[in-house]
Amino acid sequence: MSSPEMPNEGRRDRALPAHVRGFTALATTAGAVAVQMATGALDNPVVWVLVVVGAVLGQVTASGIDRLFGWIRGLKARVVVFVAIALVVTSLVTGGAWLFGPPLLASAKVLLDGCPQPVEVRVLVSPDTIEPYREVAAAYELHTAGQHNGCRTANLYLHPLAAQQAKNALSEGWPDATLAKYGPRPDVWLPDSSTEVDDVRAAITGVEVPMALGESRSAAWSPLVLGVPAAAVDLLDVEDAPQEQTWSEQSTAVREAGLGVVRPDVTGSVEGELAAYALYGPDGLKDNGVAREVEQQVARSLDLGGYPLGDTEALLGRHRAIEAPRTAVVVSEQALLRHNGTARLDQGRVLPGCDEAEAPPSCLVALYASDTVVLDYPVVPVDWHDRLANPPAHGEVARFDDWLRTTAGQDALNRAGLRAPGHAAGEPFGGQNGVLPGLRQDRSRPKPTAEQRDELFKAYSDAKRPGRVMLALDASGSMAEPAGTGGTRFAVAANGVKQALAFMAPKDEFGLTVFSGQDGGVRELVPLGPKDGTARADSVLGALATVAPEGATPLYRAIVDGVAAVGSASAGSLTAVIVLTDGEDTTSGIGSAQLVDSVRGKGVRVFVLAVGEARCAARELVEVTAVTSGLCRDSTGDTVGDDLAALFRTVWSVTG
Repeated sequence: MSSPEMPNEGRRDRALPAHVRGFTALATTAGAVAVQMATGALDNPVVWVLVVVGAVLGQVTASGIDRLFGWIRGLKARVVVFVAIALVVTSLVTGGAWLFGPPLLASAKVLLDGCPQPVEVRVLVSPDTIEPYREVAAAYELHTAGQHNGCRTANLYLHPLAAQQAKNALSEGWPDATLAKYGPRPDVWLPDSSTEVDDVRAAITGVEVPMALGESRSAAWSPLVLGVPAAAVDLLDVEDAPQEQTWSEQSTAVREAGLGVVRPDVTGSVEGELAAYALYGPDGLKDNGVAREVEQQVARSLDLGGYPLGDTEALLGRHRAIEAPRTAVVVSEQALLRHNGTARLDQGRVLPGCDEAEAPPSCLVALYASDTVVLDYPVVPVDWHDRLANPPAHGEVARFDDWLRTTAGQDALNRAGLRAPGHAAGEPFGGQNGVLPGLRQDRSRPKPTAEQRDELFKAYSDAKRPGRVMLALDASGSMAEPAGTGGTRFAVAANGVKQALAFMAPKDEFGLTVFSGQDGGVRELVPLGPKDGTARADSVLGALATVAPEGATPLYRAIVDGVAAVGSASAGSLTAVIVLTDGEDTTSGIGSAQLVDSVRGKGVRVFVLAVGEARCAARELVEVTAVTSGLCRDSTGDTVGDDLAALFRTVWSVTG
């Protein structure tokens, strides 16, 4: 006789055991957590599908566990086995979701929606480092793409600006007029030296501007070096002590070997300023005689070698064009290294290394002075306030700054020709490119103090030889056309003249002519005379106000007459003609060959500022500036004032 049925017995048989139900709930919860870890939120149709699939898998998992438990129920160590299997399954599910879920979901999102728009980061750099930083920026963008399924998170827009212009623009808070002239307000500033940062911090202290400079850190460094033509290195006694001579000793050795020495414009770049500081030495900052001797050597070298005035690239470009250069160049190591990389290329063929006997003539071998100075290339975040702020860029600037200090970032800096702190220099550093790979250099060497920089500029100003400069302004009808910043081209040029006169010293002489199809072609407005005499800024502007642009363009006549008016340079002075034009010659009655013959060998440098339709690529302008060791600069209506001032600054950077 069967025993009576207990009331709840059937219910217990139909239900899963407690531990199975618990494990099923655990597995389902683990699946849900894995989905959340992979997505972060249910904001995509793909994620909803995965949630449904996860729920189904949870039920299948529960059923499978029930069958599995039935199979192992008879085993003696069933509890141990069950726990082990449960742990393995849970680990595989959770670990797989953790490892493969995010990248798979991210890839699916890219396939469905495409790459998100990268953050635009505006980067302010100097003209001397625009090319190296372009390479570094490209490497960083590739790095971000590799971290985000091929999608770049940042687009680094680099725009160059000369050191003084950058400092002025930042110190003034980058007003709207500067925005139109120089481009966008930067999110990060990459100057060549922390001395520039100090200048801006001092200028904005106590002044209300819509921005603040963040904490700056040096990302790379490059020493100032004396680049000696490879064929002339044997003339110098430096084989046994490549880093033990001072700048003064190196300069003396160069002079005794019959070589010249040139350096960039002192007032136009940090490299030029530090080059003068190095060449003068402590004595030159106090003794005008030392500074004058240095500047006379530089001036003679510029004249004899036909080197143009201006920045580092202008000097090195001329050096590459000389068949047998006999002039040393004071530049940063990175500029020399990149120059040698160009010098050793010939129609795609790599020529012998700069340390070999068959080195190309334009190769430069770097000499490292024991008392040299270092460019420290800081990274300076620029935080704009209120409506000017660009919050998305802040985080990207910080990530870029951090990446520069990783192995990948330091390798990118090395490839671009910059040394990274605490990082062994690799390619392209080496003897084949004229530099020392194992450089013993104290990167903590003190930079010039504010007092020393003041002493430097005073010594430089006192050492300069006086100048006689004739400025010829195009007054043809096309100069009456509107300029980009408002007013006519002629009015903008007139304002540029006032700005340019600031670079003259009391002992300098200045004259002004205008040329057009009226008044016989060329008309004198201000006769040659001292700056504090007839060429005062107010009298110059008053004379320009009487000019109404009209007629044709007797450009060649203005150049020939200007060269004749200033006369040849003497041992104690320099002479130059600066011409601003917006078109080609139309009415001079002088051919291009006659023009070149008229200015050749006269000792007068011709500088041209080409605006509007005029271009420095024109054959006549190329020839006339080349034979006089001058310079041509293309400009726009927006920048003509600053470009004219830069030409004046360039002229007065030549001293003697």
